[in-house]
Order: sequence, then structure tokens, then C-alpha cells
Amino acid sequence: MAFGLVGEKSDKLEKSVLGMTRRDAVCLLFVAAWPFVFFVRAIVADTPYSLSIGNDFQALYFNYKTYLLDFLVSGHLPLWSPLEGAGYPFYANPFAQALYPLNVPLAFLYWLNDGYSLVDHQRFSVAGVSIFAVGLYLWLRVLEVSRRAVLFAVLISVASFKLGEILRFPNAVHAAAWLPWLALGVVVARHAGQGAKAASILFFATVCLLTAGYPYYAYYALLVLPLYALLVLVAG
Repeated sequence: MAFGLVGEKSDKLEKSVLGMTRRDAVCLLFVAAWPFVFFVRAIVADTPYSLSIGNDFQALYFNYKTYLLDFLVSGHLPLWSPLEGAGYPFYANPFAQALYPLNVPLAFLYWLNDGYSLVDHQRFSVAGVSIFAVGLYLWLRVLEVSRRAVLFAVLISVASFKLGEILRFPNAVHAAAWLPWLALGVVVARHAGQGAKAASILFFATVCLLTAGYPYYAYYALLVLPLYALLVLVAG
């Protein structure tokens, strides 16, 4: 997301929407890195304190993702999987996230490393928390909440039990990651002259939410966001 880095003597947010200060830029870098610090056990391999995420993380999510990335690197999108039962449409498999836009950088990583490891997929899951943290920070700052309060809220939210608990569901993490971005788009839309910027945020966040592979959060967004938009755009 593009925004200007402008200097200021006070701690007040610049009047231009998403016109962040240098302090905000530093805070954004910090909140983006914070999930990788807090969940460092999940992103570092071959150490006594390394964490191997359990549940169906490997047998379901990792195996499907590796299968998908291998096809993408070869220049193909697998639309059908003949390997289970009588076959089924692979592109609709929520565990693989076949149409998720962030598969593009993952495919590049696969090509660069000549493979995709289990730790890589755990890092991908943590990256979803980082996207959530950045979106939450931008949303609250555009609402002109105090920088210190926003920073504290984001750090606590990332360290919450819920986000750590759903790391074993990469599709759930990446679906949740785009919810604050949708709220950000709604708030930006209330400002005059910001229609194109708001539409871009809402469009990309919606595409990512719908293709992330966790329909529950899409349903929740369908229930909550229209009410939030009504409050923001109508009631102010």
C-alpha cells in the first residue's frame, strides 16, 4: 500500500488519508516484523526450540500447497486432481488456496530454492499474521487513534491466543489477515477524493479473503462489514 512518508513536529496523524509520518513508517516495520519475533520457534528450523506445527498442517495443508506450487513453477494451474476418490476440482480445494494471489511469491520462492519445505509453509502461516498486523495498524491510524494506543493494541492482538492457535490452519490465518484491510477500505471511502484508493483496497482484500480458503471468515465479513460501513459512511 503506497503512502507518503512526511515529517512532522507533533504526533498527530497527517490530514491526508494514509499520509503516514516517519514514526508511523517505523511502527509499520515493527508491527510487520513482530509476528516473526513472537512466533520465532515456528520459523527457525533445526534448533532445540524449533516448533513443528501439528494437527493436519503437514498431511493436508503443506502437501496440497507443495503440489500446487510444483505445477505453478511449471507454468500450469492444476484445475483437477485425479488422486483422491474419483477425482475432484482442485481449484476449489480450500486447503490448497489454488487461486490465492500470494501463491505468486510462494511459487517464486519454490523456484528460487528448488523446493518448498515444511518450515517455509510455517513461515507462510506466520506471514499471514504479519499482514493482519499491518492492516490493523493502518486501519486504526486512519481512524486517528493515538499512535501509542494503536501500537499497543496491535502487539497485544498478534500475541493473543487465538492467532497463535490458528497457525495450524494457514487458510484461516490468511483469511483473517484481510479483515482489517476491508475495514480500512471502508474508512478510506468516507474521505472525499479517495474513492479509487478505497476501491483498490476493498477489491484486493476481498479477492484475498475469498480465495484464502476459509469460508467461515468470509461469512463473518458478510455479516459484520455492511453494518460497519453503515456506521462509518452514514452515521459517521
